[in-house]
Amino acid sequence: RYGAGTASGSWEQTGMLRTSGAATVTIRNGVLRDALFDGVLAWGGSVAIENTILANIDRAVSAHPGSPVEVTNCTVDDNRIGLLVHGGTLDVTNTVVSNSAESGIQFDFGTLASVRYSDVWKPAGS
Repeated sequence: RYGAGTASGSWEQTGMLRTSGAATVTIRNGVLRDALFDGVLAWGGSVAIENTILANIDRAVSAHPGSPVEVTNCTVDDNRIGLLVHGGTLDVTNTVVSNSAESGIQFDFGTLASVRYSDVWKPAGS
């Protein structure tokens, strides 16, 4: 809770969890919330997020180049951007993405591999 900030107040490629190189990371049965910038910033290596709540974060999950990211059985709620594909690969299964201020899933470039058995929605009028 309350991670992903910097002393300067600038993004500086920070996240509550940031990968690089050939890292292999699994987050299971967790809660990541109230982060200033990114919850999970995949900047290299593979990331699997399972049965986890990601809430009240600027960008809950960001998949950057060189990073395959799998999001399974998660709740992604009340973030500015729920899931961001920015050069990486994103595979989403059985996940609820709700109440995103800007976008539930934002595709800049990369590969949106699949979104299966998931619900992505914003409140009416937002």
